[in-house]
Amino acid sequence: MQDEHRGQFPNTVEGLVALPGIGRSTAGAILALGMGIRAPILDGNVKRVLCRYHAIEGWPDQPAVQKLLWPIAEATTPKLDYAAYTQAMMDLGATLCTRSKPACQRCPLQGDCKALTSNRVAELPHRKPKKTLPRRSTYMLMCCNTKGEVLLEQRPAAGIWGGLW
Repeated sequence: MQDEHRGQFPNTVEGLVALPGIGRSTAGAILALGMGIRAPILDGNVKRVLCRYHAIEGWPDQPAVQKLLWPIAEATTPKLDYAAYTQAMMDLGATLCTRSKPACQRCPLQGDCKALTSNRVAELPHRKPKKTLPRRSTYMLMCCNTKGEVLLEQRPAAGIWGGLW
């Protein structure tokens, strides 16, 4: 970092994202809360608030949904008091607009929340799609002699049912 940034901590989203382990939302939080520079964020709590407030369909981490959320986050981050707004949005999602059992009756955004007015708070934002597990099958031959004894063979250690007799 010292060579690239001449010993100075980056003060732009692009500069921070270039550092290992810092994504766009974390960069925004560092700038807004730690450096007094206006930058939007989209942590999990903020995504939930925005998805409910705007009734945005889909799982918030899908690229198509993120493509919708970032411009909203940019447009709604105020020009002044952005640090207070950033903290308030994170706190709103963490305390009132929670994943389960949200406290909509106490939410300051309830009057214009599209998920609330359409009675869809429980379904928005959508959950992460479950991975479909591959279906596998095999054929097994069972060899028995006239005494009723069964011949067993151990499967290879790797692969489906590895090591099974």
